[in-house]
Amino acid sequence: MRIIALTITLAFIILACGCCSTSSSTQSTSAAANTVSTSAAANTVSTSAAANTVSTSAAANTVSTSTPANTVSTPAQTLKQDSKSIGERNAANKALSYLKSSAFSRSGLVDQLEYEGFTRQEAEYGVGQSGADWNKQAALKAASYLKTSSFSRSGLIDQLEYEGFTPQQAEYGVDQSGANWNEQAALKAASYLKSSSFSRSGLIDQLEYEGFTPQQAEYGVRAVGY
Repeated sequence: MRIIALTITLAFIILACGCCSTSSSTQSTSAAANTVSTSAAANTVSTSAAANTVSTSAAANTVSTSTPANTVSTPAQTLKQDSKSIGERNAANKALSYLKSSAFSRSGLVDQLEYEGFTRQEAEYGVGQSGADWNKQAALKAASYLKTSSFSRSGLIDQLEYEGFTPQQAEYGVDQSGANWNEQAALKAASYLKSSSFSRSGLIDQLEYEGFTPQQAEYGVRAVGY
């Protein structure tokens, strides 16, 4: 009986140790779970901190890469120096001197200055500085020709173009002259008869060749008594 009682007691002891072992394992497992949970939480916190660090870094980068304000640099104003040569200034003075005594087309005045020894550049500058009205110059030149000779309208236009005036300037100058073309035909007829002999029809043909109209030529011939 003592052996049986001892055996039963021993069995209870073993059973009790098994329960303690199971409880210890459960507690260990729970502790391990808590450790894992704590570690996960730590990882979460660490990840969050890392995320915060990245976010802060990104914010810092955003600030550092902001575009600086553009500034406009205004260069200091300087006075333009007079780069004209003595020759150019003298050409300008010479052009004005010529225009005071005679009428010129633009190209005619340039040619005259070059004839005087100025370079093409100096002559062009001098004429450009003259401020001449070329239409007015054409009118003056037309009047000058009519003082010394007789012309038909077309003949005087041709003469002005020969002098270097444009067709428009020549027409303007002739129209401003106020010439009476019938009278010009009569003067031309008389001039021809002073230097040569003509038949009536021959004189008419010569006046028409000079640019007078048939009516003007007839008038001129009658005016000289033909």
